[in-house]
Formats: sequence, C-alpha cells, structure tokens
Amino acid sequence: MDQSTDKLALVEPSNFNFNVETFDTNAFQNNIEFNKKKIFEEFDNLIGSLEKNKISYNVLKSPKDSPDSIYPNNWVVTHEDGTYDLFSMHSPNRRLERSNSTIEFLNTNYLLKNDLTGYELQNIFLEGTGSLVLDRINKIAYMAESKRSNVSLASKWSKLRGYNLVHFKSFIDKKPTYHTNVIMFITDKLAGICFDSITDSTYILSNIEKTHKTINLSVEQVKKFSGNAIVVRNNTNEDKFLISSSGLKALDLIQVKSIEKYYDIVEINIPTIEKIGGGSVRCMLLELF
Repeated sequence: MDQSTDKLALVEPSNFNFNVETFDTNAFQNNIEFNKKKIFEEFDNLIGSLEKNKISYNVLKSPKDSPDSIYPNNWVVTHEDGTYDLFSMHSPNRRLERSNSTIEFLNTNYLLKNDLTGYELQNIFLEGTGSLVLDRINKIAYMAESKRSNVSLASKWSKLRGYNLVHFKSFIDKKPTYHTNVIMFITDKLAGICFDSITDSTYILSNIEKTHKTINLSVEQVKKFSGNAIVVRNNTNEDKFLISSSGLKALDLIQVKSIEKYYDIVEINIPTIEKIGGGSVRCMLLELF
C-alpha cells in the first residue's frame, strides 16, 4: 500500500467563482473582485510546476455552474484496488461537479464501489479527502467534525474500506473547521497538524505519534494554507511535497527543514484562488491510485 500516487487529475477553472453556497461553512473564503485571467495564470502555475517536476496529470473540463469544481478531491476518492467512491456534498452546486464526462473518465479506469450520494437527501454529508485525511498505509482516517463531515457516515465509510476512524472537534476562530485537510496533512513519514485548533489534542497526538513524526502547525499558519499540502511521486519515483507559496512562506525554518529531510518541496503560487475559493493546492488535486 502506497501513501502517495504518481498520477493526478485537475479540473480547469473556467467556472471558478466565489461560492455563495459554501461561504457559511468555509471561513477561509473571501468575496473579493478578481480578474479571470489571473485565475487561469495561477492554474497554469500549478500545471507548470507539475510538468517541471515530471508529475503525471489529466485536466478535466469544468461543469457549468460549478464555482468550486477546481476542488475535485471532495466528491470522489480513488483506491489502489482499482475502485472509487462517490461522496455526499453539502452544497447543491457542488453536486453538479459529478458531471457525465468526469464520471466517464473515472469509469474508464476504475469501478465504482461505494456511492454515498444518496445521503444528500437526508442532509448527511461527507466530502471525500476534504473531510477525511487518509493514512493509507496504516488504514487510519482522521476527521474533524463539521456540517460537511458527518461522524456516522464517516464511520460507515471507514468500515466499508477497512479504515479506523479517528474523529475530533476542531475550531478556527471559534468556527468548526470545515475540512480536515486545511488543518492537517499526512505523508508516509510526516504529519503536519494544527493541535491548537483541536479540543482534545492529547488524544490525537497519542494516536498519530505511533506512526509519524509530527509538525505542529499554528492557527495562523493554517490560515495561510500550510496544512493544505500533499506528497506526490513523479515519473522518476521521487517524492515531491506540493504546497502553496503562502503556505510555505508561513512555515518556520525548523518546519521547512523537517520536510526537506524527506522530500523536495515544490512551491506553487495561487494566492487569488486561495482567497476566493478557500482551498489550496491539496484541494485542487484528485489522486489517481
């Protein structure tokens, strides 16, 4: 079992916009004016970084009326056994991201195993690897509870996939953390996590220290998306640590050295996408196992 994949899928940003349907749950969003050309430039920054570092990727078409479709990791997760799962999305316009063309792309390479989309009718939500930060090697799923990350559904999914669920409460500025992957990343060797945001951090620390060296991220670093990072393997079997410019600049020297001990850091400049969308590099990358 590998923690990292060597293939990615991204969704082009032609329909990217401030999402009014997610604003009440995502404190990282900002409703500011922007130039669409700037969004494409930042998306190209990401693509250019992948190509420069010899990382394989596919770019998928954005469905109509889907302002958050550049964040595909929330509604689908693929697995090494050649299957994928569909997840239950809180916002109606995010359900549009499950377009026919994208589903066809998935079905060409994978078989659908678990479809949780029916839980949307019950107002029960679980949003892929936004909600669940997966330790694929040790089969542990970490989750911060929120309106978009339901414990009972996460428990059901974990049993279906053979994962142990570790769930907890996390708050940023007194608001529940909307997605776990903004406060936490996991690689095969490191776990970056904002313990200050977690109500019972001792419990989480005791679990995660059994498997990983930890990097303690501050709330301010999380606000700069230092936690929204991911390791991807390139075509020459090198592990690359992908993080945004704002996230990297917020880290201190000791934290950077801890990462560089194991990985080459790839810095990606996407500040406008981060400010408007409320998500960063990790959210934009669908792992294709």
